Amino acid sequence: MRVNVVSPGPVQTPFYGKLGFDADTLDTVAAQIQTQVPLGRFGKPEEIASTVLHLSTPKSAFIVGTEIIVDGGMIQL
Repeated sequence: MRVNVVSPGPVQTPFYGKLGFDADTLDTVAAQIQTQVPLGRFGKPEEIASTVLHLSTPKSAFIVGTEIIVDGGMIQL
């Protein structure tokens, strides 16, 4: 049995639009978050999904008990 964890950083999803803030506030918060990400942008859902997909293939069979952080380098700061 293999157990691994994918820990995403900020990802561009419709969730942000459902927080109840006006568009200007959302833009301000998003800009502040992006300054903390070395790649300078939010991740895309497809980028997180591709990591999960990789972990589900036989090519990753030797990866066990690992946390894969998919955050554009944010944790490195």
